[in-house]
Amino acid sequence: MGSRDYIKITTMANNVPRKTVKEADSLQTDEGRLVKNCLQNTESILLAAANEPSLAMYRITEHVRKSVVQMVGTKETSQATSDRLTGAIYDTDYAIAASASAAKSLDTFRAINADLKNAIHISQQLAYKMQQRRSSGHKK
Repeated sequence: MGSRDYIKITTMANNVPRKTVKEADSLQTDEGRLVKNCLQNTESILLAAANEPSLAMYRITEHVRKSVVQMVGTKETSQATSDRLTGAIYDTDYAIAASASAAKSLDTFRAINADLKNAIHISQQLAYKMQQRRSSGHKK
């Protein structure tokens, strides 16, 4: 019999004890047949209602309505994370390019350092010669 084996039925009149479908099948009375037909009709109606295309569309619509809010929030969070990640990538690329540029300019900085040392040395020589001229002018 399937799922109907577990369905219990009660009659309203005289508080008749509960009977299972199997017991109802075993009854050969009109009451047993009426109960069996009623259960079969109810089962077919429930199956038809549960499998109704408009009901399925309603369930899908409800699922979408409930899920869209969460999906939009997730999309916004993902977009914000993507934007932050893109910014971090640009910053990292800029830092890499700046450090590569600094590495290339090392020779230039060394030449500037050598020129500064040379200028300091020449300045010191000029100061020494100026001092010698002043001191030689005072002795005369």
